[in-house]
Amino acid sequence: TFFPLFALTEMMGSFLFGVLLWKREITVGRLIFSKFLYTVICNLMMMPFIMILYYKFLGDAKGYAFITIPRLVKNVALLPAECFLLVLFFSAVLPALKNGHIYKGTAHSLKLSPKHFVLLGVMLIFSIGILYLYLKYILPQL
Repeated sequence: TFFPLFALTEMMGSFLFGVLLWKREITVGRLIFSKFLYTVICNLMMMPFIMILYYKFLGDAKGYAFITIPRLVKNVALLPAECFLLVLFFSAVLPALKNGHIYKGTAHSLKLSPKHFVLLGVMLIFSIGILYLYLKYILPQL
């Protein structure tokens, strides 16, 4: 069943990446921050409420409670890995983008430093805090 609010989540994600990366220097910190905001806003804040509406629309609100916790845990647990893979992808694609005159920034390659790994750890702790607040205060009210 097509539910138009799912498209809204994807549009918001594209908007976030566009605002944070378009015509700006691509750095490891900016990529990590972009993915973090996407996960928090789209996956942890918007999608649960859209899923509630979706399951109420279908008439099966109990189905939502069954799948919500694994979805949220997956998003939080994979955040550092997804950030790492995003940086790895851009490290591989950046030279081709520069050679094709698509990217005009000065960065030639992206390298993860110890401060980036600390940033990934802090983001994981923040995401776990959001997950805790959601499970403790929002989910019981549904």
